[in-house]
Formats: sequence, C-alpha cells, structure tokens
Amino acid sequence: MSAKKIEVGAQVRFLNAVGGGRVARVVGDTAWVEDPDGFEIPTLLRECVVVEQGDTFMPAYKPPTFEKKPVEVEGRPQARSVAAAQPKAPELQVERPIKAAHTFLPATGEVSAYLAYLPIDEKRLGQTNYEAYLINDCNYSLYYVYSSQQHRGWKLRAHGIIEPNTKLFVEEFAATDINDLERINIQLVAIAENPGIYKGTYGVEFRLDGRKFFKLHTFEENDFFDEGAWVEPLVCAGVVRGVEAKPNIEALAEAMTQRTSKSEPARKQSVSQPAPKLDEPLVVDLHIDELLDDTTGMGNAEILRYQLDKFNEVMQQHLKHPGRKIVFIHGKGEGVLRNKIEGELRYRYKHCRYQDASFKEYSYGATQVTIGNQPK
Repeated sequence: MSAKKIEVGAQVRFLNAVGGGRVARVVGDTAWVEDPDGFEIPTLLRECVVVEQGDTFMPAYKPPTFEKKPVEVEGRPQARSVAAAQPKAPELQVERPIKAAHTFLPATGEVSAYLAYLPIDEKRLGQTNYEAYLINDCNYSLYYVYSSQQHRGWKLRAHGIIEPNTKLFVEEFAATDINDLERINIQLVAIAENPGIYKGTYGVEFRLDGRKFFKLHTFEENDFFDEGAWVEPLVCAGVVRGVEAKPNIEALAEAMTQRTSKSEPARKQSVSQPAPKLDEPLVVDLHIDELLDDTTGMGNAEILRYQLDKFNEVMQQHLKHPGRKIVFIHGKGEGVLRNKIEGELRYRYKHCRYQDASFKEYSYGATQVTIGNQPK
C-alpha cells in the first residue's frame, strides 16, 4: 500500500467501503473518485488510500476465511473449500460487487430542484473562487443540462444525473468568469423506476445578477449547506420558476379586456422611491425583462428602441441636477445597447461625463454618467 499524496489521476481505494477508482479532481479536503462505471463519488481524503500495482490492500471489511467441508450435490462434483480454491491472496476483482450503471428508485410526489453558489473564502468576495451546486430536493432522479449564454449561442457547463434528495457539485469558477454567467439555462428530466418512469421535463432560463457575488449578505443560511449559500429556485413542487401552476383564466380575460392597445407592451409596475442624494448614484437597469413584463411580438430593433427611450427619459429627468451620477446597467451581451448609449452621450449629452461603472458593484456591463452643467 502506497503512502503517496493523493493527487488527480491517482488510483485509490476507500477505507470504509468497497471500491475505489481514479481521482478525477480534488476540492478542499474532498476527492472526487471516478469508478469504473464513470460515476464520480465525493470522498474525504482521509477516507482514501493510494493503491499501486501489486498492492493487495482490501479497504473494506472482509470476513475471515475458514475451511468448509465439501458439500455433496447430486450430479455435481464436490466443491473445494475457500482456502483450497484461493491459496493465494484474494483478488480484488473477485470480491468486489458489480455496480449497475444507474438505478432509478421508486418515487412519488412532485419535483423540486435548486441551483446554489458558494464562495470558497467568504472573506475575499470578488477575489476568491466560487462553487456551483445543483440540489435535487425530491424523490426522483434528475438528468440535468447546465448551460450559460455565450455571445449568440450557449456553452454547456455540466450535465449528468443527480440522485434523489442529493446535492451535487457541478463546477468551480473564478471571480473573473462571473461575466460568463449573465444568463443561465437549466434543463431537467425527472425519471424513476416505478410505473410512470418519465415524470416530466422542466426548462428554466433566467438572468443572474452578478453583483450579488460581491455582497456578503447574498450568501445566507439555508437548509442545504452548513455555510451561507446563494440558493436560486429552479422547480418548486412541480412548478417551474416564474411560471404559475394553474393560470387564473378569469383574471387573464379581465386583464386582456382592460388593455387599451394590443401593441403597447406591458410595463413593469415600479414602486416610487425617493430620489437619492447627489453623492449617491441612481441605478437604472435597462435589461428588457426589468422594464417590461411581456415582450411577445417585439423584435430586437423594437426592444433596443424601448431601452434607448428609457435611457433618454431618465437623462431628461435629471439634466437639471448637475453632479448627479446615474449608473445604467446594460449588460455585456453583444455590446449593441452600450454603443448606442455612448453615441447618445457623445452627440446629445456632450456636457455629461461617462465612464465604466465599478465592476465590483455592478459586475456586468454598466456605464456611469455624471450630469454636467448645461451650455448657455
């Protein structure tokens, strides 16, 4: 048995359980051991032992072998004793149980799942790395596909199966990669062994506020981790995030009759707030899903025009307040909205100064504008 340090790629066996495999990665005091079937098993480093070729160490409990008298069976030759059959050290492959590729257990109830983020060092937010976990809080096995938007396409970040009532580590990323998580898409398929193997498919897509990664109060006490975590619901009791379980048909019909124009988009209702002091910036989020409840029927050009109209509306409201700072959050994306805003500032608001807003405070693309004195 080797006393080598446990590193990625090492062959290990478990101290308190049958089995082992190759170390796929090491996170903190935990090794993720890939078994022969391709499944990664999280195991504490102190529960692993490096095994090299020629080692005969059996980590799990093995009952003592003793010689048994041959049992005569009619029509069969007498069986040799265990000691006679295996005079040498037993081979691990003989006594190791064969693990099935996957077992779907009987399941009942509804599907619930969450996405969680944790800082590795909460005292160094914005500098430390972060971990992402998927949480299966139901009795079904979930096949998942976890992606983030990259330019005009999507980047596959992780996929696999989560056992029932389990949390699963899916990735570790640096603070400099937070911009790549501006928009998240997660697909879940719930499956079980009992009749009705296929429970359902759930697709969740939402925008992640990257600013929260830099704020300590984001990582709160929760039911899934001993540490504070940022937990985002994906599916709760069978209801997908942001979707009503049973639409109210009467309320929907009433709302449709009250709309004055079919072409007018539904604005988000905003709660009136007192204007901030001059030394405190006013923050305006120009993401379309923050401005409108429904963008059905709107093309990219119409959405861009609506965002620019909102930008100009805010600018006009504060032009009489020199020194006022306004932070417009436009996101990274393709940079189209940002370029349009800078064009407006260069030609329409020449007396105003602008610069990139604090990355630590606003993370994704944001521009800070300082209102200047209007020319006489």
